[in-house]
Amino acid sequence: MKRRVCPKKALAVILSAAMAFSPAITASATASETLTAETAEVKEAEETKEAGEEAGEEATSEEKESDQETAEETKEESEEAAGSEEAKEAADETKESEDEVDEAAKEGELVFEKVDPAEEELEISGAKDLVEGEAADFSVATPDPDEQTRVIIVMEGDSVLDAGFDTETLAENDAAMNMSENIIAEQGVQVEKIEAQALEGAELDVNYNLSILTNAVSADVAFKDIESIAEVEGVEAVYVAQKYEPQATDAEINTITAGDMVGSYDAWTTGYTGAGTRIAVIDTGIDADHPSFDGGAFDAHLQETAEKAGKSVADYSLLDESEIAAVLPNLNATQRNGGISASDLYLSEKIPVAFT
Repeated sequence: MKRRVCPKKALAVILSAAMAFSPAITASATASETLTAETAEVKEAEETKEAGEEAGEEATSEEKESDQETAEETKEESEEAAGSEEAKEAADETKESEDEVDEAAKEGELVFEKVDPAEEELEISGAKDLVEGEAADFSVATPDPDEQTRVIIVMEGDSVLDAGFDTETLAENDAAMNMSENIIAEQGVQVEKIEAQALEGAELDVNYNLSILTNAVSADVAFKDIESIAEVEGVEAVYVAQKYEPQATDAEINTITAGDMVGSYDAWTTGYTGAGTRIAVIDTGIDADHPSFDGGAFDAHLQETAEKAGKSVADYSLLDESEIAAVLPNLNATQRNGGISASDLYLSEKIPVAFT
């Protein structure tokens, strides 16, 4: 058998070469392993970073959602608190209003409650037309300077009522009547000043002397003289008297149901019956011979009404002839028509005063 034996020299060369390359191989292997480990670490770090970022984003998102929910809850709580506060205030106002109503009711006062028509389901006819209607023309023409104008010339100084006198016993109060006469006398002096200073000596056309409610005279003057009269010393003010024109109406006049026509039924239901109050109906003209104004028929019906109510006719405190006689000297009718008597003015209990 033949053996192939590597010569010693060749073996030495191979071993030397192997030894020479061994560090390089070892270094290469080490570097490769190190690179692989570093790559793994980097990858792991990146994964960890991504995971952290994802977790951070999730946490941030959750925090935002939580903050938003908290804000919404806070807002709802605030709104509920505000609503509760408003409800409390409304309840307090309602209670105060009810307490005022109860207090007024105890004192016997008439109480009106303000309501919302919409809440009460009330229909207000014509409201839209009133709001959206065409504007009316209220232009006033400039008066003719020479046009005769009714004015109220208010003088400086108190009237009888301004001085504190009571109207209930005014006619029987001598001091009040004396003051009234003094006021009228002073007005006469003031009228003379007006004639001299504002009217160039022309006479002032005085209609009435007023002393009880106000210290003034009613007069007719040329419109151009109003400003000059107002500047006279002792004159407090000059007012143009309101003039009213008759208004045409299509209302059906039915005295049987006059309560609906004038609204008296509504007044009665609220407590305003007029019981115990003396009233006067003032008219510009009357047919005293009409059956509706017959004094005898009125007295008979009044007696019947009083008996049904458990009263007497005297309880109604009707104006009589003796009362007219007591105040006759202070009436403008007496000043304009000297010699007139109470019997000339008194016709009946239905028409206690009639003057032409």
